[in-house]
Amino acid sequence: MGKKVDVIYPVGTGSTWDNNELKYSLRSLEKHGKDVRNVYIIGEKPEFISDEVTFIPFKDEHSYAVINVNEKILHVLNNWEVTDDFVYMNDDFFLLKDVNLGQYPYYYKRNLKPEEEKSRYGKSLVFTYYYLIFQQKKYKNFELHLPIVFNRDKYMAMEKEWDVCRKMPLGLQLRSIYCNMLEIEGVKTRDSKIRTFDSVEEVSKTIESRDCFSIADSSIECGMDHILNELFPDKSKYEI
Repeated sequence: MGKKVDVIYPVGTGSTWDNNELKYSLRSLEKHGKDVRNVYIIGEKPEFISDEVTFIPFKDEHSYAVINVNEKILHVLNNWEVTDDFVYMNDDFFLLKDVNLGQYPYYYKRNLKPEEEKSRYGKSLVFTYYYLIFQQKKYKNFELHLPIVFNRDKYMAMEKEWDVCRKMPLGLQLRSIYCNMLEIEGVKTRDSKIRTFDSVEEVSKTIESRDCFSIADSSIECGMDHILNELFPDKSKYEI
């Protein structure tokens, strides 16, 4: 087992499932995260969290999520004694196998492109692509729905990038900026987000070879709540 690492969950407002996705993510973290020291949740306070979590209230001040996420991460790093390497987790990530999160690989799925889909997220990817081009860096797309390890000092040293992030109307994508600016090569893989499905068997086949997967809100309507309860039925120490 490697050194212990802290885990940061930035939590926004407006969960359509009363933050139950976070509850199951924390259950998976306790079950399979083998090198976790402290868990930080920053943002809106879920009703169920216990004193095993360090909760930090933080109001979103920007209109685009990735900018708010970055401000939350920086707030934690500037005000708490976080481990040298820490893990950024989303509330809809679920670990399936025992992992040392501090040694989690850096994954990418392809290169960023100058023309993405016309969504707000797609435009943010384009901004990220051009920023990296201007910096004469590679432009791999590290925006997978998986945990990622950030180094505290290296993250905080990227003041110029994070200043640009907050000034851009749709921000810059944090994972791709961090990994490409630091010239991390990464491992190519497919994404692991489940949006819809027709059967439990379909989900089982999708996740059978994965150590982590993610969900979209639309999957709850298909029955993902029952699947998560089957996978993680026991309360974690992070719940009251």
